[in-house]
Amino acid sequence: MHNLITKLHTPIFKPKQIALSILLVLTAFFATWGAGLQQISSFDLSKIFPSLAVLLIFYWALFVRHKIRSFPPIFNYFMLFFILHTIVTYAILLPSEFTFGITQEFQLQGGFVNFHQGNGMAIARFLLFALYAYAIASLLRTEKMLIAFALAYGAGLTIVMMLGGYRVISGEISDLRLSAGFLNPNLFGTSALMCIFLNLFVLIKRGLIKSTKIFAIGFIIIGILGILLSGSRSCLLGLIVGLFILLIYVPKIKIKIKLIAGFVIIISLLLCFVPQYVRDNLEVRMNILEKIESDGIGSANVRFAIWRDYAKELPKYFFTGIGFHRSKEATKKSFNTRINYYLHNRYLHTLVEFGFIGFLLFLGGLRQLWKRISCYSWQIKISITDSVILGFFSAWLVMMMFRSYSGSRDLWIFLGIIAGYGTMKTKVRQNNLLKKNICSNNCDRSKLKSDIS
Repeated sequence: MHNLITKLHTPIFKPKQIALSILLVLTAFFATWGAGLQQISSFDLSKIFPSLAVLLIFYWALFVRHKIRSFPPIFNYFMLFFILHTIVTYAILLPSEFTFGITQEFQLQGGFVNFHQGNGMAIARFLLFALYAYAIASLLRTEKMLIAFALAYGAGLTIVMMLGGYRVISGEISDLRLSAGFLNPNLFGTSALMCIFLNLFVLIKRGLIKSTKIFAIGFIIIGILGILLSGSRSCLLGLIVGLFILLIYVPKIKIKIKLIAGFVIIISLLLCFVPQYVRDNLEVRMNILEKIESDGIGSANVRFAIWRDYAKELPKYFFTGIGFHRSKEATKKSFNTRINYYLHNRYLHTLVEFGFIGFLLFLGGLRQLWKRISCYSWQIKISITDSVILGFFSAWLVMMMFRSYSGSRDLWIFLGIIAGYGTMKTKVRQNNLLKKNICSNNCDRSKLKSDIS
């Protein structure tokens, strides 16, 4: 009778599961489709991802019981602190600054248009992407779903690169950088790095068919090419550090050798076949010391100069913070020529906006996420797929030292994937421990019976 009831109720859940799979795949596919494609179609392609994200959030709100458990408690406290801090800032202290709509519009190269929006729109975007992160963290319940997400993300990035998108030309043609689906080549580089590590997970995962592995290899090559074309130093550094951490944690030497050989061959071939201007651009951008000596403020040294300027204004924001999307106010009255630059550091950005309490909560949340996937509290060996996620996490920790990622969808996709994977691993480990306890109890009982007899 119980089996009959189960069979009768099974079809009811199939449409929901199909809808979930479709939404996850579509959001992954269109995650890299941003304002850089504004000349491809009369329709605003950058609106596809937010629209799909809203649908996925509705699914999450309707059908997920424990909506925030996928993230550690400390990270949830950070989000609560963000909400309260923002309410106090814009509802009580500075209501006049809570505006929507476009505040400034300016022309870019090649007829592209970019614009700044009011603080209200920035808050709405932050909350939308944060809710999307909580949704995918709760809904990516299995490694198969994560694999589908990774392949869809790689396919979307590949299509965007084929379409061309936006290109940044600074001075001569040797300074050309591909920005593709975004208006910032560093954000495009971030998407390329995301594609690499997600598909490394697919490539290393055992039990998959060869065609899936071939697609994963292709998307990894596309990702590496994307980073080279973007000319993003922070993403290239993040990739190097992430791969180094991955190799440290990979348990088998044979796999380490294969990964090293594979990346050396791929990068060598790509550098041989990419246009000369790409190699020249990378050479110029990587020669940081020469740029610092010759260009001063206009060089890679600008980040250190910005951080120094904000450090001088530490008393203005250390205790209470300036408020979300108001970081430039910290140096606005210092008459500094660098006040129009963004902070280029997610950690410092958090400290400036939310003060030391928000800063500590943010770091605590990242630490708890790391502990979940590193088996720190479980005292068990790290698997091959765990090593990929740890490398992925490490790459982001490095990149956030050199980019703020304000309003970046990829930052929240990264956090959602890490939280979702951590939840998956936690459940598996809890089940394994439960099975071990049951087996040990049964063994103890059988031993006790034999002793009595």
